[in-house]
Amino acid sequence: MVRTARFFASRAQSRSKAARAAPLDSASAHDHNWRGGNIILVAKVEVYTTTYCPFCTRAKSLLRSKGVAFTEIDVTDDDELRARMVEMAGGRRTVPEIFVNGKIIGGYDELRALENRGELDALLAEAPA
Repeated sequence: MVRTARFFASRAQSRSKAARAAPLDSASAHDHNWRGGNIILVAKVEVYTTTYCPFCTRAKSLLRSKGVAFTEIDVTDDDELRARMVEMAGGRRTVPEIFVNGKIIGGYDELRALENRGELDALLAEAPA
Protein backbone atom coordinates (compact mmCIF):
# COMPACT_ATOMS: atom_id res chain seq x y z
CA MET A 1 0.00 0.00 0.00
CA VAL A 2 1.35 3.40 -0.93
CA ARG A 3 0.27 6.48 0.96
CA THR A 4 1.28 10.09 0.73
CA ALA A 5 1.31 11.93 4.02
CA ARG A 6 1.04 15.67 4.29
CA PHE A 7 1.48 17.44 7.58
CA PHE A 8 -1.85 19.19 7.15
CA ALA A 9 -3.78 16.03 6.28
CA SER A 10 -5.11 13.89 9.09
CA ARG A 11 -5.70 10.79 7.00
CA ALA A 12 -3.41 9.22 4.43
CA GLN A 13 -4.74 8.41 0.99
CA SER A 14 -4.37 4.91 -0.41
CA ARG A 15 -4.59 3.31 -3.81
CA SER A 16 -5.22 -0.07 -5.31
CA LYS A 17 -2.37 -2.57 -5.60
CA ALA A 18 -2.07 -1.94 -9.33
CA ALA A 19 -1.28 1.74 -8.77
CA ARG A 20 0.94 1.49 -5.69
CA ALA A 21 4.13 2.79 -7.22
CA ALA A 22 2.48 5.78 -8.92
CA PRO A 23 2.11 9.22 -7.33
CA LEU A 24 -1.21 9.71 -5.60
CA ASP A 25 -2.22 12.79 -7.50
CA SER A 26 -1.24 14.60 -10.64
CA ALA A 27 0.06 17.55 -8.65
CA SER A 28 2.95 15.39 -7.39
CA ALA A 29 2.41 15.44 -3.67
CA HIS A 30 6.16 15.52 -2.96
CA ASP A 31 6.89 18.68 -4.95
CA HIS A 32 5.56 21.30 -2.56
CA ASN A 33 4.86 21.75 1.13
CA TRP A 34 3.07 24.51 2.94
CA ARG A 35 5.06 26.17 5.72
CA GLY A 36 4.24 29.42 7.38
CA GLY A 37 2.07 30.59 4.52
CA ASN A 38 4.71 29.90 1.88
CA ILE A 39 4.91 27.08 -0.62
CA ILE A 40 8.45 25.76 -0.89
CA LEU A 41 10.02 23.17 -3.16
CA VAL A 42 11.11 20.05 -1.29
CA ALA A 43 12.70 16.70 -1.90
CA LYS A 44 10.83 13.59 -2.95
CA VAL A 45 10.75 11.38 0.14
CA GLU A 46 9.74 7.70 0.14
CA VAL A 47 9.47 5.63 3.30
CA TYR A 48 9.18 1.84 3.05
CA THR A 49 7.39 0.53 6.13
CA THR A 50 5.50 -2.32 7.74
CA THR A 51 2.44 -2.00 9.92
CA TYR A 52 4.12 -3.46 13.02
CA CYS A 53 7.36 -1.44 13.01
CA PRO A 54 7.93 1.07 15.83
CA PHE A 55 10.94 2.59 14.04
CA CYS A 56 8.74 3.22 10.99
CA THR A 57 6.32 5.09 13.22
CA ARG A 58 9.17 7.18 14.64
CA ALA A 59 10.55 8.01 11.19
CA LYS A 60 7.11 9.09 9.91
CA SER A 61 6.56 11.14 13.06
CA LEU A 62 9.89 12.94 12.61
CA LEU A 63 9.11 13.74 8.97
CA ARG A 64 5.60 14.95 9.85
CA SER A 65 6.96 17.13 12.66
CA LYS A 66 9.12 18.86 10.05
CA GLY A 67 6.14 19.37 7.73
CA VAL A 68 7.47 17.05 5.04
CA ALA A 69 5.20 15.35 2.53
CA PHE A 70 6.29 11.77 1.90
CA THR A 71 5.11 8.65 0.16
CA GLU A 72 4.70 5.66 2.47
CA ILE A 73 5.09 2.27 0.84
CA ASP A 74 3.82 -0.50 3.12
CA VAL A 75 5.62 -3.77 2.33
CA THR A 76 3.96 -5.79 5.11
CA ASP A 77 2.21 -8.32 2.87
CA ASP A 78 3.70 -7.52 -0.51
CA ASP A 79 6.74 -9.57 -1.52
CA GLU A 80 7.09 -7.68 -4.82
CA LEU A 81 7.34 -4.27 -3.12
CA ARG A 82 9.67 -5.67 -0.45
CA ALA A 83 11.97 -7.09 -3.16
CA ARG A 84 11.98 -3.68 -4.87
CA MET A 85 12.89 -2.05 -1.54
CA VAL A 86 15.74 -4.52 -0.92
CA GLU A 87 17.12 -3.92 -4.41
CA MET A 88 16.95 -0.12 -4.07
CA ALA A 89 18.47 -0.29 -0.58
CA GLY A 90 21.50 -2.27 -1.72
CA GLY A 91 20.43 -5.45 0.04
CA ARG A 92 19.13 -3.95 3.28
CA ARG A 93 16.02 -5.87 4.34
CA THR A 94 14.99 -3.94 7.44
CA VAL A 95 12.34 -1.24 7.66
CA PRO A 96 12.02 1.62 7.54
CA GLU A 97 14.09 2.30 4.47
CA ILE A 98 14.04 6.01 3.69
CA PHE A 99 14.90 7.49 0.29
CA VAL A 100 15.33 11.19 -0.46
CA ASN A 101 15.32 12.05 -4.15
CA GLY A 102 15.97 8.39 -4.94
CA LYS A 103 19.05 8.11 -2.71
CA ILE A 104 19.05 5.78 0.28
CA ILE A 105 19.26 7.56 3.61
CA GLY A 106 18.90 4.41 5.68
CA GLY A 107 16.51 3.77 8.53
CA TYR A 108 15.21 5.75 11.47
CA ASP A 109 18.60 5.86 13.22
CA GLU A 110 20.25 7.44 10.18
CA LEU A 111 17.35 9.89 9.75
CA ARG A 112 17.59 10.91 13.42
CA ALA A 113 21.38 11.27 13.15
CA LEU A 114 20.97 13.65 10.19
CA GLU A 115 18.50 15.67 12.26
CA ASN A 116 20.81 15.73 15.29
CA ARG A 117 23.73 16.95 13.15
CA GLY A 118 21.54 19.67 11.64
CA GLU A 119 21.83 18.21 8.12
CA LEU A 120 18.28 16.95 7.56
CA ASP A 121 16.63 20.27 6.68
CA ALA A 122 19.10 20.99 3.88
CA LEU A 123 18.67 17.49 2.50
CA LEU A 124 14.87 17.77 2.56
CA ALA A 125 14.98 21.19 0.88
CA GLU A 126 16.71 19.79 -2.22
CA ALA A 127 14.44 19.59 -5.24
CA PRO A 128 14.17 16.25 -7.02
CA ALA A 129 16.42 15.96 -10.05
